[in-house]
Amino acid sequence: MRRSLTPPPQNPRDVYITCISNTRSATFAKLAAAADDVVDAADQFEAAAQKQALHTLGHLNGQPANKADRERLAMVYERRLVDKKSHGRATYDEIKAASTFCPLCTIGTVSTIDHHLPKAKYPLLAVVPVNLVPACGDCNKKKGEHAPATEEEQTLHPYYPVQPLFEHPWLMARILAPTADRGMVATFSVAPHPEWPPVLAARLRSHLRVLELDTRFTYAVVSELSAVSNLMSTWTAYGLTRDGINRTLADQAAARGAGESLNTPMAALYRALAEDDWYINGGWRSPIEHVPSGS
Repeated sequence: MRRSLTPPPQNPRDVYITCISNTRSATFAKLAAAADDVVDAADQFEAAAQKQALHTLGHLNGQPANKADRERLAMVYERRLVDKKSHGRATYDEIKAASTFCPLCTIGTVSTIDHHLPKAKYPLLAVVPVNLVPACGDCNKKKGEHAPATEEEQTLHPYYPVQPLFEHPWLMARILAPTADRGMVATFSVAPHPEWPPVLAARLRSHLRVLELDTRFTYAVVSELSAVSNLMSTWTAYGLTRDGINRTLADQAAARGAGESLNTPMAALYRALAEDDWYINGGWRSPIEHVPSGS
């Protein structure tokens, strides 16, 4: 997660009752009987999320105990919130419209909603608004059924930001020179602030690992890396010195990393370029690795 979002304002009970309001009487009775449990689960989720402790909700995994009840609750999302003719669709659209760019990666466009804790494991949270995050299809797919069992395994939740992550650069890019097998590439990893607790660094690595962001970021910056190398050719032709190139790249890093964009892949890329002597001293002339077909 690179950007924070305001949590959805909808009341969990209101959303749930709206979703089930047009079900058949027998089904409505069974679903209505679970309303208090849904609200209680929503309250527990919010309390844990405020403490950055969603890994403590394991007792909600697989609840309610009856399999048929779990399946009915999970289907409320698909049939009563996502379906365009459903009573809950307005809530779905409002949550999805909260961001244009995916807050989990910032490189994708929002096209769906991700369950922060998966509905297959946490059906009581299937339509709880604060468990629903606008996301791109890639993040939704990569995250899959991930549910943290430990504090370190938690991915980042955009409704409950960890403020220090917006104050220091922690996403690091590294420029790799060409080899016999590939062109120049940028790779990405986590470089936490030295004063941060180890668990926060572990969470950042979990976020990148679960969403496969290290690989996705490498592919995402290929075109930018090529464009910058072309610009370097122009800059040097017009007599821009090495120090001038360094300042220009550093200025680009600052501009692209303003505010909550500090740890986006583009900001990290320009920081790396500005600090890489090999690149500035002529490495930019090297061929760029192309994105593999189907990536």
